[in-house]
Formats: sequence, C-alpha cells, structure tokens
Amino acid sequence: MHVDPALLTFAGDPSAQATAQDRVLAASAKWRRRADVAQVLADCEALDDGADFADCESLSGLLRGTNAQAFVQGWLAAMAEAMRADPLAQLPFRHSDTKGTGAIHLHRAGRATLALLLIEKRAAAQPASVVFSDSERHEIVLAGRAQALSLHDVPGSPPEGSAGELLPGSVFHGDARHSRAFVSVDAPLALLRVVRDHAEPTPTREVEIASGRVVHRASSSAADGRAELAAALLGAMGRSDAAPVLGRYACGKGGEGARWQALRNALALDTGDGFEALCQLANRPDDPLGGDAAQLLHRLCTSYPTACQHPERAMPRELKPDNPGALSLDECLARIDAMGFDPQDESSLINAARALAGLAANRTFLGDLLIDQLAGTMPEAATAYGPQAIMLAPPRNGYFIRANIWPAPGDPAYQASGAASFVYGMPHDHNFDFLTVGYFGPGYVSDYYEYDYESVAGEEGEAVDLRFVERSALSEGRVLHYRARRDVHCQHPPESLSVSLNICAANPAQGWFDQYRFEVDRGRIAGVLNASANEVMLRLGVALGHEDARALAADFADHHPSAAMRRVAGELVARVS
Repeated sequence: MHVDPALLTFAGDPSAQATAQDRVLAASAKWRRRADVAQVLADCEALDDGADFADCESLSGLLRGTNAQAFVQGWLAAMAEAMRADPLAQLPFRHSDTKGTGAIHLHRAGRATLALLLIEKRAAAQPASVVFSDSERHEIVLAGRAQALSLHDVPGSPPEGSAGELLPGSVFHGDARHSRAFVSVDAPLALLRVVRDHAEPTPTREVEIASGRVVHRASSSAADGRAELAAALLGAMGRSDAAPVLGRYACGKGGEGARWQALRNALALDTGDGFEALCQLANRPDDPLGGDAAQLLHRLCTSYPTACQHPERAMPRELKPDNPGALSLDECLARIDAMGFDPQDESSLINAARALAGLAANRTFLGDLLIDQLAGTMPEAATAYGPQAIMLAPPRNGYFIRANIWPAPGDPAYQASGAASFVYGMPHDHNFDFLTVGYFGPGYVSDYYEYDYESVAGEEGEAVDLRFVERSALSEGRVLHYRARRDVHCQHPPESLSVSLNICAANPAQGWFDQYRFEVDRGRIAGVLNASANEVMLRLGVALGHEDARALAADFADHHPSAAMRRVAGELVARVS
C-alpha cells in the first residue's frame, strides 16, 4: 500500500502526535463537561453503585422521546469538529468492529457502560442459537430498520419469544433471561445501549433455539477468564506454593469455570491443600460447584481411600542478544527506558531484546505476580486483549510489556472456547513492531511469511504476494522481532500450555495503518482487522443522518491521509448518494 507522505511525517513526529491527541482529548473533556452530558455520566456512576435504572432520570430519559437523539447528535458534532481540526488524531474511546457490528463506548463507570452500536446488513442472519448473558441491558434504536427475535430463556426447554420490527424509537430491555437476535437488517441499525454487568455474573450461555440445548458456556468476566488461564499455567509450572491460593480461590466468589480450574490445579499441585478445598465445596449444597465437588470427592474416596483419610503433600527475525542474567520486571523496564524502544534504531532494538531476555531468564516473576493477583494483594493492570494477555507494564515511553498465555488443544480453556478465541489458524500481520520471547513451555508454532505492505491497496479479496519463510516454534529463550507491516504469521497451538513475553511499540499513529487477515492458500487479503474509533464514529454518524458526519465522509473520501479512512468514507458517501 502506498503510504501518504503526510501520514509518514505524522508517524515520525512524536510532538505532532502528542499535539493531535491533546486536541481530541480536550474535545472529549469539553463534551463531558456539558451540563446534559455530565448529568448522564453521573447517572452511569450511580448505576454502577447499585441505583435502579429507572431512578437514574437523565440516563433512563435517553430511552424516552428524543433525548437519545439529541444526546448522540451532540457527541457526533463535538467529535466531528475535533476530527475536522486534526484528521489524524485518534478518538479516545474504546471500540470494536467485528463481522458487521461496530461499537464505541462513550463512557464506562465500573460495571456500567454507555455505548453506541452499529448493526450492518451482513451482521444479521436467521439465528440457530441465542446468547444469554448475565447483565442488565437497555437499548433504543436511533436509526435504521431491522427484523429481530426477542427471546426468553426457559431452562431445559427451547427459548420462547416473538419476532418484531425495529424502527427508530424501538426500545428493548434485557437481562440474564431475556435476549435478542437480529434476523435481517434493511438499513444500518444505530442503537444507544446502557449495560450494567452483574457483580457476580453467572456464565454466559449460548442456547440452541430449536432444542434449548446449551451449546457453549463461558465466563461473563474477563477477570474470571484470566484467572482460569492463570490457574492452568501455575499448574503447568508445577508451582506447589500456589496450591493454598488456588484452594482459597476455588472456595471464593469467582466464576464457576475459573474456580473449578483452580480446584483441579490445587489438587494436582498439593494433595493436602486441594483436598481441603474440595471438602469445603462438597459441603456447600447451595454452591453451584457443590454437587460436582461432592461427586468428585466420592470418586476419590472410593478409588483412593487412604489419601482421603490421610492426605499427603505432593512435593521474523531472530535475535540472539547477550543474556544479562535474570532481571526483575523493574530492572527490565529501567534498561529499556535508558534507551527507549525505537524498533527502527538497531541499538535501541538490541538493548530492548537484552532486557527481554533477562526478564525471560527470571523463572519466578510471572508466577509470583499471578499468585499475588489471585490472592487479591495486587490489582490487575487493565488490558484490551482479553483474558489471554497479562499486562506487565502499561503504555509508557512508546511501549508496553505483556505476557500471553497459549493453551494447548488438551487444555480446558481451549476446549471450551475453541481455536479462534486464541487467534490460532488465522494468518495476520501487525501494524506495530514488537519483540517476543518464549518464556514457558514448548511455545506456539507459526508458519511465517513476508509481504510488501506498500504493494497492496488493502481491499478484501485483493491478491498479495506472500513469501513463505519457515515453520518454527517459539521455544523458551528464543527472541524474535516481528516487523510492522512486513511479517505475517499463522499461529498453531503448542503441544502443551505455553507463555510468551512481548515488548510492543505503542505509537498513536499506528492505528492508521491497516492490519490484515490473509488467506494464504489463495494468496489474498481476507479482511482488515483494526477499524479505528474514528471509522466507527463516522459510520454511526452517517447512519444517524448527522450532517457534520456526512460532510466529513465526503471530505475524508477524497483527502484523508489514511487509505482505510478514505475507503470507509467512500463507502459511506456511495451509500447515501
């Protein structure tokens, strides 16, 4: 893909990036200070504190009359003004864009989230199943037209419900027993949604509509998912000192899947601690795990009566940096900060690689951190990457550090969530440079390819020259440099649970460079992976008929430095013309 000189200049100018982000942050802050907005956001805080939705007058009022339209139009106007002033500033809102469904979070207060959603035609289909999640949801349609099924969960039987048409002003209220599925979309559907997650959510269930059979069950909490993987990793590491913590976690108030995984690994690591936790759970008939624990206890006592009476304690580019010896996380950060992390500067890159190798040589730091997090003595760092990723150092000085847990096919997390949840089997590139090292286990296996980013336009289905390099595993101690917009890999699960450590470049401009998913057997681009918040906002604004958004789309289609934004804007212009 030809990169606009203005974008290259911006990507290489940290001062311009900071100025651009300061402007858009200031615009967001100004919008939040508006009296009507401040009242709504205050109600979000109250909702998080336990207030009834109906008592949050400003927030619940958005679902009545034209309040929602006026509120969203005000946000669109503020953001459009900011984007017009600085088209390369990234809007500071968490967002997603997957399979025709776009979402942008206007505000999050603990368990309460206020968001805008865009449902496009390709996101709707006659559903075979419906998802019930343990959260309170309130939605109003702002624009568009669609057909939907409103369904009520009936345990042990097929869900009950009815079909209906969604038009501007249509309202829906959902909870753990009530859900909705979109059957067809006649015109892109824009919705305003208020969600409050349950303090102790039950697992999310995907239910087959025809039979009522539960086809998939997953934790509703990212923290629970992370705890489940952490417990599996501590078990695989043989960390017997984690057994007491895992036993207490199993008897605590976390998600059922995470607690059961903690119990299994406590039993494997230390029979005494694990058996004590098992006995506690077996004696709790009201605990969701109580019945399963009692059955397991019976089987163990039948098969191993002595153990039950007297439980015993059971004891791209490969870099080869000089290993500085084991480093603590703080020592690793200090070494990187001394030179910064600039992947284009070989000395900076090698310095960071040495620091990462030193951290990987520390065989206890990650397990210690996981124990502290499970024990509640250390808060988890926020991450947008889901339970698989552990944020070790949040963004600082142009980089961040994370650990990634890679389940094997035999691990419960893999069997419950499937390969796609861990990006296995999906060839993709990255729009940022990062270093990675194998920390634990045999490591995931990758098929590696190279391609020329500037030779493609970025269209779905476009032919691309992918050059196969090798297939290899990220074994313990192996350090690789993944080069932005050049290296492509298709990851396959490791033979057993594994962990990698990453130093990732964090540049405000990198979001403007497309990240692609590929079909390597056909040599084609399968899709773009990284829609920006700006793109989602623009699509929402056009769907809502906002004049500023339409004007921006017309302007950006011809003049925006980002090819992705020009492409999205062009599609929107064609849609409304």
